[in-house]
Amino acid sequence: MSNTFKKIFLFIFYFSLFLLVTLPPYYFFKDTEFKKLSNSFSVEQVRTTCPISPEKESYLDCFRPSIIKLIEAASPMEVLKIPSLIKDLRDRDIYQGVFPSQTLQSQYLGSIVVMIRNLSLYEIKRKNIDFFQILILPFIRTYFQRTLAQIKEETNQYVKDNPDFLSIEMNKMNFNLINSTRIEIF
Repeated sequence: MSNTFKKIFLFIFYFSLFLLVTLPPYYFFKDTEFKKLSNSFSVEQVRTTCPISPEKESYLDCFRPSIIKLIEAASPMEVLKIPSLIKDLRDRDIYQGVFPSQTLQSQYLGSIVVMIRNLSLYEIKRKNIDFFQILILPFIRTYFQRTLAQIKEETNQYVKDNPDFLSIEMNKMNFNLINSTRIEIF
């Protein structure tokens, strides 16, 4: 009897070890449409995606149309990267220091709203998902809900620190939409 448990335990152990060793390189080296689109967000590609124009444009404004394309091409695991890409764009704009922080926060909220509206229409395409992702969908959903809660918390903190931010109607509308939305994806 104990020999049977030992065989079962060893099978589970070796199977788990196999998955832990092979899955990360697989997802790292797997070439997807999402990776190609998200590479356009890199610093090297900014010059071709956002050409220098007479009017200075922030990265958030320049890449906002690309967010929709990213969501359409994303697998469930890749959807988790979209909020961090948007945050990286905001951080790049803050680092440049060309725009006031209130303008950047307004553009950030606008990008988050675009993400939320398009994720509510998100459908998993068969070519974008594999068996492992099907197994971990509940964990992906939980992680994404935590990420969205963190975005809401950061936004609420910004509004507490800058109460005049909501005096602009668009900011107030975006703020209310972000705080009232609960995305049920997957």
